[in-house]
Amino acid sequence: MSTAFDHFLNLSGLDVQMLRKRLLSGPATEGSLWKMGESREWLYHVCQANQCNVTNVAMLYDEQSHRTAGRLLYRCVPQWLGNPSDAEKALIETQYPIKIDADDARIFCKKK
Repeated sequence: MSTAFDHFLNLSGLDVQMLRKRLLSGPATEGSLWKMGESREWLYHVCQANQCNVTNVAMLYDEQSHRTAGRLLYRCVPQWLGNPSDAEKALIETQYPIKIDADDARIFCKKK
């Protein structure tokens, strides 16, 4: 699973070691199993300590094919990785909606 997670993070074009360190500093959910079309996929969520709502990953993992797909939220900027289907995106958005309050946005979000 660690290799699949690193591969997923690598799709972001960001520094994988930095992302891994940040994301694994905070809480993580135990995977939950979902049926997506013909496949069974595990949904995981990990986030940065004290910045969970601005830097996190919601990732689906198909243990049969080892495919990963999901959403990286880094400093308030969402990025879909691994070409998730519309159904996969909807599942992630329902289970882990993006909620950033004004104070966190001012302090932690990437400035343009």
